[in-house]
Amino acid sequence: MPSPDPAMARPRWESTSSFAPFAVRDFRLLFLSFVGWQLIHPLQVVSLIFWVQDNADDDSRIILIGVLGSLRGIGALVFSLLAGALADRFDRRRLLLAAQGLGFLIALTVALLMSVGSGDALGFALIFLLAFLSAAPIAIDMPTRQAMVPEIVGPRLTSRGIALNSAGMQLAMPLAIFGVGLVIEAVGTGGAYALSSAGHAAALLLLLPMSYRTAARGRATGATLRRTAADIAAGFRFARGHAIVLSVIVLVVVLLAIGFPPVASLGPTWITTVVGATYAEFGFIALTWGVGALLASLAMTRVTAVRLQGPMLSLGALTFAGSFVLFVGGQSWPFAVAGNFGLGAGFAITQIAATSLIAHHTPNEVRGRVMSLLMIGIFAAQSLALPVAVAGQMLSLETLFPILSYVCLGSVAALLLARRELWRTRASRGDEPPQSTGGRPGR
Repeated sequence: MPSPDPAMARPRWESTSSFAPFAVRDFRLLFLSFVGWQLIHPLQVVSLIFWVQDNADDDSRIILIGVLGSLRGIGALVFSLLAGALADRFDRRRLLLAAQGLGFLIALTVALLMSVGSGDALGFALIFLLAFLSAAPIAIDMPTRQAMVPEIVGPRLTSRGIALNSAGMQLAMPLAIFGVGLVIEAVGTGGAYALSSAGHAAALLLLLPMSYRTAARGRATGATLRRTAADIAAGFRFARGHAIVLSVIVLVVVLLAIGFPPVASLGPTWITTVVGATYAEFGFIALTWGVGALLASLAMTRVTAVRLQGPMLSLGALTFAGSFVLFVGGQSWPFAVAGNFGLGAGFAITQIAATSLIAHHTPNEVRGRVMSLLMIGIFAAQSLALPVAVAGQMLSLETLFPILSYVCLGSVAALLLARRELWRTRASRGDEPPQSTGGRPGR
């Protein structure tokens, strides 16, 4: 029997509590599975970077780290194009299960190669191939999970649910990043990557008891390559024809295309080579990103009205870009710590506000595809790590990064002035997302 619609039966404390979505059982399971997975994701990213850094020659180290980041970004970009269409056509819970199962198998294989393989050409080729494939789980999981939140908690709790998901990720990230350097020094990069498989296993176990099912799964038998391509095109058409959605995606793409490769893909290299921190000390510095993101995410659970998400999106983008300037403003711990804190806060605010606006302005039938377009912006930015790394190898990171930071800040400011609908976006308190009958909420 279908579970009751959470919009019909809500706890009385919903209107004042940031934690109202936790009253919905399926949201609790979705949230905990996300936290379990996010606890291990930094282990995977940083372990691969440090493995390349340890095994590459000095004259190619930065470039190979850029290749690694670009392959992960390109892989995520490719798989994201399919993920949104799949999330709107197949049962979303089953897609999450498949993604986490694939992630578990890939994690064990990568850990084995890192532990027994060597840093020769074949070893690098295999690691890079698996890095490309490892992008599939996150590319499938993220838009699918975000598309599920409005169905599970209902439209009035969507912004809170998205903010809580982000807060959970930011709660897990500081714990994981803090321990990354210590774990790698204790068990090596291969051992650290092997530990990451436990996060995928935990996510699988938490997703299994969910009662949520997507009514769209009945259309899965008609899925073909041509139909999938048509679904993807429909998502692009919707975004192109909706001024607010298009502006949100454009801002995120511009911000992250310029700012994300230096601070995320090459950030660990900056901290350990330019700032001069050890692997263990890296964990303390990187921890500040997670702390900033966690505090910002918790604050955003209080900014639940969609009418505020436009100004918050603008604030988040400017905070991220300004903190990039601070992060590379000096080659010392204080600048790295303060900049990293602001980068985490800015990224969290931008992500939550952008996701909330898209969820509010898209109907369920295309929500997965449009959510995937937002993720494509992040993954496209990550794929630019290689050209940034090549430029950094030629000019030095100390020369390149400050230039990129000012370009990032200037581009964001110019875009906000040109697209004033971003920071002027308002919606009445009673305004709700476009509704459909495509799914059945859980308990």
